[in-house]
Amino acid sequence: NPQWTAGQCEKLFDALAQGPSHDKLQIIYFRGNHLNALLSKHFSHFPKLGLLDLQYNDIETVEAMGKEFAPVQLFLDYNKIKKFPNNDDGIVFCTIDDIESFSATHNEIEEFPNIFDKDNMFTIPSVDLSYNNIDRVAPGFVDKGINVKTLSLASNRFRTYPVEFSQSNSIVSIYNFRGNGMTELPKEAFAVEDDINGDYTIEGSRSNLRYTQTFDFSYNRLSDIPVTFADGPFPYLYSVDL
Repeated sequence: NPQWTAGQCEKLFDALAQGPSHDKLQIIYFRGNHLNALLSKHFSHFPKLGLLDLQYNDIETVEAMGKEFAPVQLFLDYNKIKKFPNNDDGIVFCTIDDIESFSATHNEIEEFPNIFDKDNMFTIPSVDLSYNNIDRVAPGFVDKGINVKTLSLASNRFRTYPVEFSQSNSIVSIYNFRGNGMTELPKEAFAVEDDINGDYTIEGSRSNLRYTQTFDFSYNRLSDIPVTFADGPFPYLYSVDL
């Protein structure tokens, strides 16, 4: 309904959030409209909402929804989002316990958000933030990390491999860094240097690298691979695309 204005879209969600069916809605498709904000006053009132599709809107503002918002599939592709609110002081963007697909491709996001948790009971099948402007990782991410099968960060702006994914001991099976213009893979991304003898170890904060099976570094600008990128940290490595 491209004829709806942003104000009309907000009034519609006001009515849905306060209406008699707010606690029964399970699926909302709202593609191709002019919604310009993802507001807590709306989506925290849909406790049973499993699928939310807001692709092809004009969303710029994203608020923390809180624990009441617990989607299974969330699609925010083709909007104007620049940042997600990081989980902080007990306030969370959403509950991720049951999420299966989180997609926000083709936006204007500048930092990888701190809205996940490596200690989540279930592994998220897919998180896709490709085709954004991401060149850094949000503060606090190292303390939480992420637990995901496939993490797609293709066509972003990571010039150096983000060591925060290793420092947080995140669990990621497949990394997609295709087309970032990446020029460096730091040694410390895949091992920790021993202060005593200078050797590198994968114990402790790098132990979850063993879950990684695939890296896609195609269409980057790497000129060498560090010695720490070896079979020690990646015993089950299946493929590396350079």
